[in-house]
Amino acid sequence: MSEPSTDVIVLGAGISGLVSAMRLADSGLTVNVLEARNRVGGRIYTLKGESFGYVDVGAAYLGRSQHRIVQLAKELDIDTHLMSEEGNEIIYTVGKRMITTVDDIPRWSNPIAWMDCNNLFWHIDTMAQQVPIDAPWKCRMASEWDAITCHAWFSSMCWTKQTRAYADLVVRVEFAVEPCDLSLLFFLWYFRAAGGVKRIHLLEDGAQEMKLIGGTQQLCEKLAEKIGSDNVNLSDQVIEIINENDDITVSTASGKKYKAKYVICTIPQNLLGRITFYPPLPSTRIQLIQRMPMGSCIKTFMYYKEQFWSEKGYSGTVLSDGPLLALDDTKPDGTHPALMSFLNGDWGRKLAKRSEERRVGKECRSRWSPYH
Repeated sequence: MSEPSTDVIVLGAGISGLVSAMRLADSGLTVNVLEARNRVGGRIYTLKGESFGYVDVGAAYLGRSQHRIVQLAKELDIDTHLMSEEGNEIIYTVGKRMITTVDDIPRWSNPIAWMDCNNLFWHIDTMAQQVPIDAPWKCRMASEWDAITCHAWFSSMCWTKQTRAYADLVVRVEFAVEPCDLSLLFFLWYFRAAGGVKRIHLLEDGAQEMKLIGGTQQLCEKLAEKIGSDNVNLSDQVIEIINENDDITVSTASGKKYKAKYVICTIPQNLLGRITFYPPLPSTRIQLIQRMPMGSCIKTFMYYKEQFWSEKGYSGTVLSDGPLLALDDTKPDGTHPALMSFLNGDWGRKLAKRSEERRVGKECRSRWSPYH
């Protein structure tokens, strides 16, 4: 039997792979999408059930400044809803509890800490403006900033314990790693690409401004429908890519072989190490792959009979330099009251070693304690 041949093979049926495949197909090219999992979506994954309706256990939030994904949702006829701004949020740092509004930079009771926080964020925005979005390595300070970790830079910049703890918290929340794991250049590039500190931090016109009604995975499911089921191959893990005389053969673990003129890879960089390439990838690319591990994140949901936090005047948002980060995940119609949280970086790695029962017990205690 002849091997199926297309113009382009796309590795990965996450949002990037499926959008790439759809745009190529719309331009008249033939496309095959190869996905190792038994579903589309990658790090976008929506679970559905009677007791909770639907829940995004993967990527969930978007903001109006993310115009490409917002436009895609409109194209696919998926409705959005705004996240609630009602109530105050709670911030725990260095053993102190502070109540502030959701749409505000932390206003510490200590005026020196407040000045320190504003100074840090001002420097982040100012320095980020020097980093070209499309070519961060061309930044005048690229070599120097790439040689510094966020941990080292925060240590040199922050005057107070509150601001330092909050800076570490921001890294864990945004990157799911510890400040000592992250290059300052990458950190600044990320903030430049996202539109600055306020756009990342605040709710209105920010990165967590809205969600998709019915779950985010709809994006990928509808994209796959447009591309066609015959062109989206699930449970087909790529293990080898051979490029001979501009004729590319892609082999999968199931024994199938696919041919194409071009291959687009949209899977996480660290997973490329599981694929054999011929000719081999350049040595510098191999080193890059080895130095780009994924972050560590546990995402949890706790469901309640009612939004007790709302009755107490809180939004449901809790930020902490400990293991707790919580957000209200109640459905837009008020059903299925829930608090969602992330356990990122070292906290995620630490709790991943515990039994499910111990993790659940710690989560339950963490959810209730901030409100009492």
